[in-house]
Amino acid sequence: MKFIKQLLKNGFNLSAPYIVDNTPVYHVPEEEGVLGRAHLNGSITVNQDVTNLEQEREIISHERVHVDQMQRGD
Repeated sequence: MKFIKQLLKNGFNLSAPYIVDNTPVYHVPEEEGVLGRAHLNGSITVNQDVTNLEQEREIISHERVHVDQMQRGD
């Protein structure tokens, strides 16, 4: 019984060993020269013509900064 009480007491204070990013990312047609966009609803769109995975990661990382700025009201 003591073990269960200790588990209940401390068990809910645990945090996950990883960070979950729930930012929705969509691939859509974009106008010439636009690689990605951050939106007020917290989503990110990436130009569907981007095929390089490294470039896509850079675009998402860059747009995630803008999503964070909008959520903070900057």
